[in-house]
Amino acid sequence: QEIQVPYRGSVVDILHRIRGHLRSAVSYAGCESLENARTAILPNPLEYLIALSEASRRESYER
Repeated sequence: QEIQVPYRGSVVDILHRIRGHLRSAVSYAGCESLENARTAILPNPLEYLIALSEASRRESYER
């Protein structure tokens, strides 16, 4: 799903968050670069997903 959200101000904070998430993904894949992580994750992305516990699922979706 895709929507447009009106946004004002600098995009720097958003880019910092994205960079942090990418760094986390690279680390979780056990790689040293984004390119290596992409190569490692693409063949079997489900292997890298972390299952939510039922409590986490309720907290995330039942607000």
